[in-house]
Amino acid sequence: MSVLRALALVLILAAACGCEQRSQLQVSNAWSGALPPTATVGAAYMTIESNVSDELLSAQTPIAERIEFHTTQNANGMMQMRELHRLSIEPKTPLTFSPGANHMMLLGLREPLVAGNTFPVTLQFKNSGSVAVTIQVRNGSAE
Repeated sequence: MSVLRALALVLILAAACGCEQRSQLQVSNAWSGALPPTATVGAAYMTIESNVSDELLSAQTPIAERIEFHTTQNANGMMQMRELHRLSIEPKTPLTFSPGANHMMLLGLREPLVAGNTFPVTLQFKNSGSVAVTIQVRNGSAE
């Protein structure tokens, strides 16, 4: 069998079985700002990229009671936070969480966010399932 025929057969079989392209998520620059030990609310930031469409549904961490996705908007000259329940991810278009924009609120912190420490977050995606991320706690900004 020629190489071209073999390749054609593989492509036909893949199409017939309904095989889909698996998402290849990439998470970068995952960080959180250091806070005083008495803080009960924090925020986490990162950039998520994928080669296929997906949806970020939720996030969990053992260091907080819950994580909510929020965005910051200017409403009539007043900055306001609004909760987001699902975030779409489009191919080759980064979903960015950053201060003053989309961010992850860490609510009910169970331990302090100390510069130099790390903590785990599990992101839940509609198509890609669970993805583990390590958040680095930093002083100041992402730099």
